[in-house]
Amino acid sequence: LEVKDSRTGEAVALNYEQLFNAVSKALFKAHVEGRLKHDVMREPEKYVEFDPNLPATLLDQKNAGKKLALITNSDWEYTRVMMAQVIDRFLPLGMTWRDLFDVSIVSARKPAFFSQSMPLYEIVTEDGMMREKFRMKEGRIY
Repeated sequence: LEVKDSRTGEAVALNYEQLFNAVSKALFKAHVEGRLKHDVMREPEKYVEFDPNLPATLLDQKNAGKKLALITNSDWEYTRVMMAQVIDRFLPLGMTWRDLFDVSIVSARKPAFFSQSMPLYEIVTEDGMMREKFRMKEGRIY
């Protein structure tokens, strides 16, 4: 939009609605096909700003007795890889991001997760095999 609005550089032949539709289509296609996630997982330092304060803050909260939950719309593979990259490097030796959270929920389908009843599946293997569960237990990933 800056290039279009500033009229510097190359002319943008699309109007705002066409530009919106083109960008939306490209983002949707990259997201659905998994290309974007694949690229981010392969080179997280290119796309993610690592912040040592994030894991430190979570650890402080955990050590203060707070209950922590991770609820993400991201799938298990992406969550596992990215949380390890973003969090684990700043934690004490032998500790992982999983130790910070009392429960972790992947593929949550927010915002519906908060208002609709859905089946519960526990992630039981590193490659993402799931088993149906009827209630959550602390320390597990769903």
